[in-house]
Amino acid sequence: MTGSPRNLLSLSTTITFETADLPEDVVALVDAHLLDLGGTYGDPQAGDLIQCDELHIEHDQGDVEIVVYNRAILLFTTDSEAVRRIHQVCCRLDDIAAATAPGTRSRCTR
Repeated sequence: MTGSPRNLLSLSTTITFETADLPEDVVALVDAHLLDLGGTYGDPQAGDLIQCDELHIEHDQGDVEIVVYNRAILLFTTDSEAVRRIHQVCCRLDDIAAATAPGTRSRCTR
């Protein structure tokens, strides 16, 4: 699985996770919540694009690509269960990346 969260005001970041390296709760979230959500969410032309999250999931059921533009704004402006599920997984991946890379921190606050 590859998570490519990037803030377009700074450098692009690509983080690759192997399934064996992920906690069981994250694997369960992906299996139960993301495999049917492939597609693009948000509008890259709406306002200033400050955040773009890309998830590329390689799974034995096939590959899934999810792109979310301005996820934080989208969470406030839509009532989409799909966006909330994607956000949940992106936050967990951010947390894992921040814990394993010195000098980084999660972009998600709870």
